[in-house]
Amino acid sequence: MFGLYELCGCMLRLDTGAPNTRVNPTLIGVAMVTLVGVAAALLPPSQSNMAALLEDKELEGMRRRFQLQAEALLQESDPSEDEEKKKEKPLPRLNVHSVFWILAACSLTYYVDFLHVVQDVLQEGCWWFYTGSLMLAASLSVALYCMVYLEWHCGISDYDTQYPALAPIAITTFIATAVCYNVSLWSTWSFFTPVLLFTQFMGVVMLISLLG
Repeated sequence: MFGLYELCGCMLRLDTGAPNTRVNPTLIGVAMVTLVGVAAALLPPSQSNMAALLEDKELEGMRRRFQLQAEALLQESDPSEDEEKKKEKPLPRLNVHSVFWILAACSLTYYVDFLHVVQDVLQEGCWWFYTGSLMLAASLSVALYCMVYLEWHCGISDYDTQYPALAPIAITTFIATAVCYNVSLWSTWSFFTPVLLFTQFMGVVMLISLLG
């Protein structure tokens, strides 16, 4: 057994008389594993089981240490990726997508005589159209409150987390607006009404995005 310790010392090149000797931890781990393996081969069965148990514990400790180091390396952010994100330019406001929806909305407004039909509905006194207009005003009020007052005036960009009730209110009023407008204009355009209103909505949204 003493010879095994001498073998381990030779592997590590340890000199007890040299004060500046530096010991490599990796070599120490390898030497300990080698020592335990040789001892397990030379010891009796009962002691060999204990040596094998010690060897398993040492290997498990080394595996956990390397696993923690690998996880730490993976969690570190790559500076090159951050630089690439900074170099990315935002998409231009005027693009093919926005131009398409604006032109489609203007074309439908002209060819189906949208404004004239809306004027006739107002003269008839359709309560569905009036209710939809009120819901639309409420939805736009919430949207303007979020964008103009909270974001631009107060500087609150995460208003959806600080005021979680605003988003459900805006969505609910907008859905009610769509339902009321479809019902009020269904007698004129029938199944074409949802397509026409959706095109008008997308055209207005894209126009606002260009202005803002």
